[in-house]
Amino acid sequence: MTELCIFILTYNRPHYLKECLESIEAQSYNDFKVIVLDNASQFNCKQIINKFTNLNISYIRHSKNIGSTGNFMYAWSMNIDTPYTMIFHDDDIMHPELLKICLSTLKEYKNLAWVGTSFNTIKSKNFASKFENNKCEVFSQYYLANYLMRSGSLCFSSVVYKTSKLKAINLKQYISLYSIVFDRPLLLELSMDGGCAICNGQLVSYRVHPEQDSVTGPLKFKNILALITCYKKIILNEDSNSDINYYKKWASVSLAQSSINLTMRNQESIYKYLKKASLQLEIGLFEITIDTIKIIIKIPFRYIKRKLLVLLKENN
Repeated sequence: MTELCIFILTYNRPHYLKECLESIEAQSYNDFKVIVLDNASQFNCKQIINKFTNLNISYIRHSKNIGSTGNFMYAWSMNIDTPYTMIFHDDDIMHPELLKICLSTLKEYKNLAWVGTSFNTIKSKNFASKFENNKCEVFSQYYLANYLMRSGSLCFSSVVYKTSKLKAINLKQYISLYSIVFDRPLLLELSMDGGCAICNGQLVSYRVHPEQDSVTGPLKFKNILALITCYKKIILNEDSNSDINYYKKWASVSLAQSSINLTMRNQESIYKYLKKASLQLEIGLFEITIDTIKIIIKIPFRYIKRKLLVLLKENN
């Protein structure tokens, strides 16, 4: 039986899909199959897929675009028989050792729910030639929350899941609650039973571009509040004053930045977002407002800065 199923989520990016499949073909580990999930692209993916005769690839094209989260959920819902699952993105690229390292770690620590890796953000497919710090560290849910809260490096698409653990999650509920920011809450929930591991080596090339899902996907303020609340429940359960204080500052800054981003998108009052966050998360409104002003002041464009300050003042 094949050990690993790799889903590739793709939409209208033939040049990226080709590079992605090339990186999969170059893996030192090869006991896997690939399923490309095409989100109703306007080009023929098969022309690219057919070139990779050395890969065991299946192709599914949706009749309409079901969104990035919908495509992820489609992968999750498929009935596969492999003990391990990976849901990768067409605009990312794997280092040749990625799958080997993730699978060997999952086999060494049998209770883990998933293994992921660090990444480098680049505009080409060049990787660092050495991985001297390529050590995998095991995390409990609490320490994972602290790691992510402190901007620890983890590429979501690098994650290899134990299929049985992933299938036990109510993914539809997570996407409904968090929308496009469901990734961190999902990984935190999975790590509650058995933990997880993150490899320090930058084994994925994460591509930043205007069409990526994190930029174009649907997001509401309630999703941001749910994300912050997810961290709050985990951090406040432990009796650590330093972690609790760090959480409050992190939450304040995160809410300030999110309020600015949503205001620029929706042209609504920033203060409305800040007041709602303060009440729900029990964080001082004054502190969040000060953090918001600090972020606005650093914006280089005068017109945008002036507009945001006006929107902050409204209803205040």
